[in-house]
Amino acid sequence: MDFNNSGGMRSPFSPRVRQSIAGRRPGLSSAKKNQGKLSSSAQYCGDVIYKTSLNIIETYGAPLPVMVTEALTFASGDVSVSMSPCGWCWVVTGRRVLAWPRETSGTSSGPTSARELILPQTDLAHKADLVLIFYEDNSQAMPACVGVSPEGVVRYWASVGQEGAYSEVPCELAGQECDRLVSRTDDEGVAVGSLLLATTTCTLVRLQTSREGRPTVTCQTLRPPSGWLGGIGRRVSLLFFGAMPSHAAADTKLVGVVILAGVQTSQNEEGVDGEVESEECVCLVAGGPLLQLWCGPELHEHHLRRPLSEALVRAHLAPAGESGAVEVTAV
Repeated sequence: MDFNNSGGMRSPFSPRVRQSIAGRRPGLSSAKKNQGKLSSSAQYCGDVIYKTSLNIIETYGAPLPVMVTEALTFASGDVSVSMSPCGWCWVVTGRRVLAWPRETSGTSSGPTSARELILPQTDLAHKADLVLIFYEDNSQAMPACVGVSPEGVVRYWASVGQEGAYSEVPCELAGQECDRLVSRTDDEGVAVGSLLLATTTCTLVRLQTSREGRPTVTCQTLRPPSGWLGGIGRRVSLLFFGAMPSHAAADTKLVGVVILAGVQTSQNEEGVDGEVESEECVCLVAGGPLLQLWCGPELHEHHLRRPLSEALVRAHLAPAGESGAVEVTAV
């Protein structure tokens, strides 16, 4: 791929040329909301970068901003990229976050300009999975951004257009390393509820942002219920299934986490018909394999190694197979 092309480096999101729809010119408000959809007014040819008899890989989207092209060309360390449902992309190289909308506004056919933000200091490597760009409401002209260092220092910008206006707060993680930052968004790309920070060892932290007055961000670690009743589920598990295996460290390694919308029911607690939406749930999968469901303050934990091993033995190794000879791991 030629980084020195005068037309700018094309991103992996470049569509083929299509006939634009004449006579339509979206307003400023609709342009922001439709950044997540294909634009019919400014589209570009894709460059074929790999081709076989079975498949073709080509670039897609508008040319990359010049700042991003230079960062990719001269990067000396780790580089990672990501894209948000709200229509923004970002590259993380060193402490720099370069963010830009994946579609140009208006009728401009040239590269868009990128916004640069600086992440907190760290002794480890920053990555795009620990950065999130999102709209907090439909009235925003520019999206907000949250970036987290691997050690857990959270930096929040109410607008990606204001690099120097940010709030910073550390999360108390007792030496754990952060793995990823996730959120739930609506159809317009607006974040719903709080953000969720997950560590490599499955600790979850809710991040709540506020841009009223001075931008602020607060951290709240999710903890299982405390007290005698809080540990009854784990004690019953040990009573019936024995002690935990020696490879418990691998069992708690994070595999994936997602925020689920509240479930709508047709009846409320009094039995009266009507839509009732419960609290959103957080679904976490660890390498055990272990499934955790956080619904409000309640934690539901399910160890899946034994039932999955027994199901595999019944289906493929019966009648002589033993579940102890089967190893099941979430990936």
